[in-house]
Amino acid sequence: MPKIVDGRKIWFATILTLLIAIIFLSLSNTPKWQGGSWRCARIGDAYYNLEVASNNASRTLGLSKYQTIDTHEGMIFVFDSSDRHAFWMKDTVFPIDIIWLDSRFTVVDHLTMPVENDPANPQHSYTPQSPARYAVELKENEARDVEIGDKIKIVPQDDCEESELERKL
Repeated sequence: MPKIVDGRKIWFATILTLLIAIIFLSLSNTPKWQGGSWRCARIGDAYYNLEVASNNASRTLGLSKYQTIDTHEGMIFVFDSSDRHAFWMKDTVFPIDIIWLDSRFTVVDHLTMPVENDPANPQHSYTPQSPARYAVELKENEARDVEIGDKIKIVPQDDCEESELERKL
């Protein structure tokens, strides 16, 4: 004898399926950095999506968790106080431009950090010439036009999204 299915169960299953589909579709269109906090920054005339590294664990890991990053992506390191914070290229497999900033987001130093011969055992560390409160890491050559004294602005996320759309057009 066929089993009669309760209409409420069908309705619930349909709603649940739709919710799962909506969540899946929305996650597929979110920025790469969605797992953590991220900010949009204007550096020169370009906009960058920056993942925020604001605790020891995230600052130590840095960009080493990625095999590469796209143009206009990077990471901003936030420290509790200004100092000559050192950086290394441990387990990082692509060169990085680093920009050190004071508490007012003014560039105090910048350079390119090359990939180490043995990324698991880095031999070099890099420190700014002056104390910094923040550091920004970008894909190599993204900071080629940055100069000491330049200002970096943290801007509304909409600016990054609009800029991304313009780059795709």
